[in-house]
Parts: sequence; C-alpha cells; structure tokens
Amino acid sequence: MDWLEALLLGVIQGLTEWLPVSSSGHLALAHSYLGEVPVVIDVMLHFGTMVVLIVYFRKEVGMVGRSAGAVLREVARGAGWKEAIYRDAQRRLSFLIVLALVPTAVLALAFRFLLGGALFSNLPLVAAGFAASGAMLVLCGFARKGDRTDDRLTVGDSMAVGTAQGVAFLPGFSRSGLTIATGMLRGLEPRAAGRYSFLIMLPAVLGAMVFSLPDLGVVGRELVVLGLAAMAVAMVVGWLSLDLLMRILKKGGVQYFAPYCFLACGLTVLIALGYL
Repeated sequence: MDWLEALLLGVIQGLTEWLPVSSSGHLALAHSYLGEVPVVIDVMLHFGTMVVLIVYFRKEVGMVGRSAGAVLREVARGAGWKEAIYRDAQRRLSFLIVLALVPTAVLALAFRFLLGGALFSNLPLVAAGFAASGAMLVLCGFARKGDRTDDRLTVGDSMAVGTAQGVAFLPGFSRSGLTIATGMLRGLEPRAAGRYSFLIMLPAVLGAMVFSLPDLGVVGRELVVLGLAAMAVAMVVGWLSLDLLMRILKKGGVQYFAPYCFLACGLTVLIALGYL
C-alpha cells in the first residue's frame, strides 16, 4: 500500500461511514482494485471516524454514560433493574441503546461465522446491499414524517433499529441508511432517528474493532504511519460528512441518497461481471 492508496481509503471512509451510502460497500469495491487492505489500516480508519462520532455527539454520549453508571450504582445498592432504568427518560434511552445491541450482536456474529472472510469479496452481495439500502431510503420518502423524539422511543423501536444495524454488517448494506430509515419508518423524527442510530452504532463498531484486533499480526512502522495519515483524513472528511447528514436530516431529505445507492449497485454489477 502506498500513500495515495492510504489517503484515498481515508477519504472513502470519511465520506461514506456516516452518509447513507455504505462505507463497507465502498471499501469492498476499493478492495477489488487495491487488493486486500491490511487489518491495521481498516481498524485505524474506523477508530478515526469513531472519535469523530464521540466528539460530535459528546453531550449525548456523556449523558448516556452518566445514566448507565447511575443505573448500575442503584442496582448495586439493592434497587430493582426496572425501577432504576425507568426513573427518568435519559436512563431509559441508555437502556434502549444497550437493548438494540442484542439483535445487532446476534446477526453480526452469525454473519461472521457463516461467511467469514468471504464477505468483502462477494460483489453480488455488495450490489444487493446497495440496492436494499436505496430501497429503504425510497420508502422514507413516501412515509409520513414522524414526530416522536428520543424520549418516546419504545422497546419495539430499539429491537427494529438494532436488527437493521445487524443486517448492515453485510457489505453494501448502509448502516446509517438502514438504521435511520428504520427509525423514521417507525415514526421517529428524522434527527431523533439519526441520533439514536449513531449512539447505538458507537458500541457496535467498537465491538467489531475489538474482534479484529487478533487479526492484526505484526505491524511495521511504515504501515502505522500510513494508517495514521489515512485516519487523519478520515476524521476531517468524516466530521464534514456527519455534519452534512445531520443538516439534511433536519430537513428530512435522506431519501435523496437513494439514486446514488442504485448507481453504486449498477457499477458493482458491472465490476463483478468484469466490464469495469
């Protein structure tokens, strides 16, 4: 891997991690041209965009952390779980974030076990993911705009969005696209769907990074330097793309990314058939 390839991967990760167009799908296409990306580069790219997410939603992340800590302290003192969780809306939101990780983890582990390393080399699967993401975004355009905010989330919302996030561990299926669209289709206000989507994304992606650590192997100094440069690019571009998406969600226009997903699907099919 050279400098140009590393920086290009940083741009791809930063642009597509938050926009509803599938970062995994774009990285899979990059793999088809650049060859296998070293695990350390992949981990550093995701770490960079996770830092962006934590900083951008620092108030929400801090609130969730404090609320979860308060619940654990009360339970340790003898309070019941239900009593501790439902004491206020912030604690309830923290619980619903944790609950969403259950279907996410089940599906992610199932895909990892069944498909293993073949995930990112399966271009037909990537094409199907792009198409499914586009279809979900189109549905958002036809659905009635919801008005429920974070404090009115339900267990059903949590399980549905968590399941969508689990499906999005397949390449080509946009994590932000599927989770935000699922939240909106269940009646959440667009920005609330976006915030909840990204808050449950943080522990899920960090968990996936931890699973990747045993695959790092011996990492040379040159590769670390390339990874740091790619990570820096991903962080800058990622901040801009996340801010852009939240502004778009304020206007409820996430469905406008659907044509791009269908275009990406068509290009992936052509690549898979050897025409590109």
